[in-house]
Amino acid sequence: MSIMSEEAVIRCEWTINERPERGAIWMSNLVPFHADNCFRFGLKQSTMTLYFINVYPCKSGFKISHVYLIAPGVNGEEMTLRTDPNEPAIQMFTFVLEGYSHTDVLTSYNFYIHVVKTIDDYSYQPVDTRMGGEYWAAAKEKLFTDFEFLVGDRVFPAHKGIVAARSPVFAAMFKADMVEARTQQVIIEDIEPSVFEEFLYFVYTGQLRQSAADVKLLMAADKYHVDTLKSLCVMATAKDLDADHLSALVMKIE
Repeated sequence: MSIMSEEAVIRCEWTINERPERGAIWMSNLVPFHADNCFRFGLKQSTMTLYFINVYPCKSGFKISHVYLIAPGVNGEEMTLRTDPNEPAIQMFTFVLEGYSHTDVLTSYNFYIHVVKTIDDYSYQPVDTRMGGEYWAAAKEKLFTDFEFLVGDRVFPAHKGIVAARSPVFAAMFKADMVEARTQQVIIEDIEPSVFEEFLYFVYTGQLRQSAADVKLLMAADKYHVDTLKSLCVMATAKDLDADHLSALVMKIE
């Protein structure tokens, strides 16, 4: 159902599995949320400051009012909103992890994000956050898959219904009397297997496991008309979403 009230709450989890080889800042990949909006999570090592960034909050009819954090030793504490008049399209919330060591930060963080409307007819549609992952697991485990992608030396089982719903190019391929429809195999020759796996993962889940600033991933999204992924990749190259740009903002945190 749509949430027509003034506020909705969504939960996002970010896990730090290992320390980066270099740099003073951990930064997550982009997390697509709605329209042109994306989230990023991160941690500034020097001050042990955890941060949550919402990019383009002015474009889709909502903004973030509050963010609460649950992590080891942190039970629903509110993060602090920091504003920068030079960055009207970015909201940043921070929280200092007092008593945390560089080893302690290797854990999971749950962000409870309060979304409020900024346009009267805007509504937020909650989703089952596990659904995409379960679909992907079904493909990986060949659960009722009905065709295969052959990419280099890799084979990716998949479901026609899901892939066709996400890509009009594949939908047309399956509807037409083409060799792919008869053999139940689609040969991909111009995309590297690792890139195609990330492309297919997004098709199934609507999420990314790597940076969206990937030209090869953008080319795959463009070729198969997966417009949401294409937009995300294009956005990732823009100034306001550039990791270096956001890192510079984070470095201002005291």
